[in-house]
Amino acid sequence: MSSYFRFLNKAWNKTSRHVLASRIRFVILILAFVVSLAGMSPTSVSAAGTTYYVDKTNPLCSDSGPGTSATPFCSILKGAQVATTAGDTVRVVAGTYAETVFVNFSGVAGNPITFQGSPGATVTGDPAGFGSAFAVSTKSYVVIDGFNITETKYK
Repeated sequence: MSSYFRFLNKAWNKTSRHVLASRIRFVILILAFVVSLAGMSPTSVSAAGTTYYVDKTNPLCSDSGPGTSATPFCSILKGAQVATTAGDTVRVVAGTYAETVFVNFSGVAGNPITFQGSPGATVTGDPAGFGSAFAVSTKSYVVIDGFNITETKYK
């Protein structure tokens, strides 16, 4: 009889350890999940931003319009004026834009304000004014991509 109790005791200990180990792993998993949630902050979540369109060749373009693909802005500068929030994008259709685009707002890490030129989008700068294509000073997290930039007085 004593050997039978020893057998049951060993079986019980083996089962108890297995169940206990499973429960410990489960608790550790839950704690890891809770700790990972605690490290998140609402400000670190990236917003999608708004996309604005510029197409001076579109007969419906208007700098007083909404800047949508159906009714785009006529100037990149207008796009820069309304792209005020991190994650905003200004998409510029092919054409030559003789203007100086003053970038007045910054994006944030991982969520820049973006100026995206389509193939054939050229900015020459405004020869009567400042003479630069894009004027970016003391701003950060701004992406200017896809443009041909020519005939400017300054870099």
